[in-house]
Amino acid sequence: MRAIVFRKCGGPEVLELREVDEPIVKPHEVLIKVQAATVNRRDLWRREGRYSPPERKNLLGFECSGSVVEVGIMVKGWTKGNQVCAFLPDGGGYAELVAVSAVHVLPIPKGLNVVKSAALPCAAAIIWLGFFSMNKLNCHDKILIHGGAGGVGSLAIQIAKNLGCTVYATEGSDEKVSFCKKLGADFAINYKTEVFSNCVHKTAKTGVDCILDNMGRKFMEQNLETLAIGGKLIIHEHDGVWPRSLVNFKQLAAKGLQVMGLDLYTLSDTKLAIVLQGVQRDVWPMIAKQDFTPGIDNAVFNFNKAPDAHKHFESNKHIGKILLTPLAGK
Repeated sequence: MRAIVFRKCGGPEVLELREVDEPIVKPHEVLIKVQAATVNRRDLWRREGRYSPPERKNLLGFECSGSVVEVGIMVKGWTKGNQVCAFLPDGGGYAELVAVSAVHVLPIPKGLNVVKSAALPCAAAIIWLGFFSMNKLNCHDKILIHGGAGGVGSLAIQIAKNLGCTVYATEGSDEKVSFCKKLGADFAINYKTEVFSNCVHKTAKTGVDCILDNMGRKFMEQNLETLAIGGKLIIHEHDGVWPRSLVNFKQLAAKGLQVMGLDLYTLSDTKLAIVLQGVQRDVWPMIAKQDFTPGIDNAVFNFNKAPDAHKHFESNKHIGKILLTPLAGK
């Protein structure tokens, strides 16, 4: 089969489409014929050498969609021909075939096609952990979502609105701010031209109850200022090292704030399976019953254009997830 791999770490140009061995399906796994994969920041980190576990270190693609073509002897609930999407904690989605533990596989949400569903597993898992497990949002909550036009943020806006929350979103361009509003954000803020903490306090006098953050240290001070008493800051992505001086511990204690990190890739297989069960139970019905807009960029790349897909991600001009698809007829 063909897969996108790299023989040395570096920029997008190190990515190559090469012939590799087909995966051997273990008893607890299913084999998926990939119809689409996505570009996530972790793909860039692995390509750059910032995230390179010893096993499968040159395989990229942490979520995909497609059809089941083989089922391990211990697997129940999946059969050949099922259309699915999957979270791939070890990578491997940038390939024509990928083997994945059956408990990390999800059905396609009703009303969504198989290609577009590739954009969902990672984002939905982050949102379920942040909104349903770690925080338990309710209809009276005010929530701030950073990166509202991204793959996670665009889904988070729609889920939070479905839960009845008042939603604030930040983005770095007027085009992306407009997209957040179209998704249903009550307030959308261009953080490059406005101080978002001031904007929030104009309408939410006491602050917001929860912040879903993908910026890390860049927004730490403003995030703590924006949170209401007892508020929670959930960080699901970061932008580098974390000097201790960034956190005002006196402010944390005075306002009773909680700062929590969320990393799907540190979860055990059992805990990850529980998260994905929660996604299917709580998130999929929301997607099925409303006018859902998948956060997918207009630019879709074939596997042989993977370097261009990574360059497009690095340009930060994309809106939603960037999709990669196998070459037609292969």
